[in-house]
Amino acid sequence: MSEPFSAERIVYLRPNRLLAAWPLAVALGPLAFLAAFQAHTAMLAGLAPLFLLVGLLGLVSGRLVNRSPGRIPGRVVAGPDGVSLDGRRLASRGEIRSGLVVPHGLGPPMVRLERGLRRPIELEVADEAEGRALLTALGLDASQTVATFRTPSRVLTDRAYRVAFIFSIVGAAFVGGLFQSGAVRGASPAGLFLRLGLFGAIIAFSTFSRSRIDVGADGILTSWLGVQKRFVPYREIAGAASYIDETGTTRSRYLGVVVTTTLGETIRMPVAQIGALNARDRVNGILERIREAMATYQRGEVTASAAVLDRGDRDVAAWIRALRAVGSGAAADHRTAPVLPEQLWRIVEDPSQKPELRAGAAVVLGGALDDEGRARLRVTAGAVAEPKVRIAIEAAGGDDEEALAEALADLPREMRGAPRR
Repeated sequence: MSEPFSAERIVYLRPNRLLAAWPLAVALGPLAFLAAFQAHTAMLAGLAPLFLLVGLLGLVSGRLVNRSPGRIPGRVVAGPDGVSLDGRRLASRGEIRSGLVVPHGLGPPMVRLERGLRRPIELEVADEAEGRALLTALGLDASQTVATFRTPSRVLTDRAYRVAFIFSIVGAAFVGGLFQSGAVRGASPAGLFLRLGLFGAIIAFSTFSRSRIDVGADGILTSWLGVQKRFVPYREIAGAASYIDETGTTRSRYLGVVVTTTLGETIRMPVAQIGALNARDRVNGILERIREAMATYQRGEVTASAAVLDRGDRDVAAWIRALRAVGSGAAADHRTAPVLPEQLWRIVEDPSQKPELRAGAAVVLGGALDDEGRARLRVTAGAVAEPKVRIAIEAAGGDDEEALAEALADLPREMRGAPRR
């Protein structure tokens, strides 16, 4: 964890309590009325779920939008214990799940600290640099943790997936029509309805399952349903910007982030529909995190020679034996200087290094780590977006040799030997 953060004149955007309480009144008031009079008519009983639904929708919208917040300026202190305003604790570090700097085009940026189901803490800071310093003190900046963003399903944002979805609906309707006309024989009605129900559930799940963007210290991982994954390392990214999709109808146009690769490819990541709540802020927040992570990546420099850590043409077992020899000092002689722990840590924590070098340095360190060192290695792994690289670094700090060998063998081959940008 970095040094504690302290700054004056930071504005805490306190939630408007009256506006936050009205959804509960909408939901609970009519329900209390119905219970008091013991209404048993179908009409009144049927209104209860409606009131509850309206209340829940109000609660969700109230969490997403802090309407007319109270502005409380003061001295904010952030560190391992959490964040406080003028000595009053706003949240402990354990309560905070993630943090993000959200730039505003017409005003100062905001730091948004997520707390799971509870309303996030919003702090207005002087500039992006101050916001990043606050996150660094909490261990939430781009070099220390992966930022995860949920975006709409690809069925809603990608035309190819949408066409497949439509054909699926048509196919389901066709099968249902065959059943109704008696063309489907030899199967029980219950069995056919069960199949159609399962098929419809899969379609609904695919439609409403949100996509995911993981922004780590090493690159960007996009995924959908846990299988449609793509990892783009920062050495292959030339730049990132926001975009507006003007090709669809009013209901299908999206704001998003577009990443341009060094080969000229553009990767579009839709974030929110135009006109949706906080759509522009969500795009700006993701874009700021990507730019912060890229700046951290490009500053990474390692002065030590890492040749002894590279796998080369060796198999995994021989590579591990060589790394253990480096860790014990047996590989050092008059022609090969020993690799110091400080140099190894710089390699492990430098996201611009090849994955095999980072994993190799972690293995060398892993043989002599104390509790503090293991915790540091876990923090380093937690900032890695590429799953296989993260697993390899985590395994290097454990005692399971079989899991370590499997993780090292599973490192992405296409990333081995890739030139450093």
